[in-house]
Amino acid sequence: MKTSMSRPGLESACLVLAACLSLCVVPALARGADAAAESPDGPLGAQDEAADANDPNANTKLTELTTELRRLADQYGPDSVALQAKLLLRAGVAGALGPIEVKVAGPSARLGSEYLEVVVDTGLFFDQAQGTAQQRADQVWSGVAEPALEEMTSFDLRPAGLEVIFLYRVQDLSGSPTARIDPSVGGRTERLAIALDRSLLASLARDETVGIALRGAVRFDTSEPVQ
Repeated sequence: MKTSMSRPGLESACLVLAACLSLCVVPALARGADAAAESPDGPLGAQDEAADANDPNANTKLTELTTELRRLADQYGPDSVALQAKLLLRAGVAGALGPIEVKVAGPSARLGSEYLEVVVDTGLFFDQAQGTAQQRADQVWSGVAEPALEEMTSFDLRPAGLEVIFLYRVQDLSGSPTARIDPSVGGRTERLAIALDRSLLASLARDETVGIALRGAVRFDTSEPVQ
């Protein structure tokens, strides 16, 4: 696929995501978890990028990663790459204990061709006894979705609307001898899907719709659990 570096910010967006991958993956690996960003064709290999800073092939791997990010930007718009970086970083900051994956899936399977679907496996775990499904969704919104979206200064996406699906795990600790979250045993997967049409994204980029107003304008759906 032909790539173009003439779009403003494309090169820097690619490098920002590459840097975020390195910054987020290394701490995750240190505590026994992985982190990755995915394209529709499969994982970009973030774990390999951060596995060994002394790897003589590191520069080659980073070049391959950057090339793939340029491909994503060409196909889905340069801000699809910038958004990946922000979602990845925010999931890590929010306390991810498991792998973090961000995938640009293409036109939304649920909402249609006017929305770009992005799937975020947040790596977040929740204690079932500590809140309701709605409260967990609210935490994912406030800890990951809202700050990542509000940090964006533009939404040059193809398609122009946006659907982001967040996945996270819930554990029943009632029978646990430690009563502590254990990422190695997994858990029930819950989801939060949010949708923003092109006009709302434009308003958000201009800082006209933020905070409580943004939350009220976003389509907020937790009704379809993952099996």
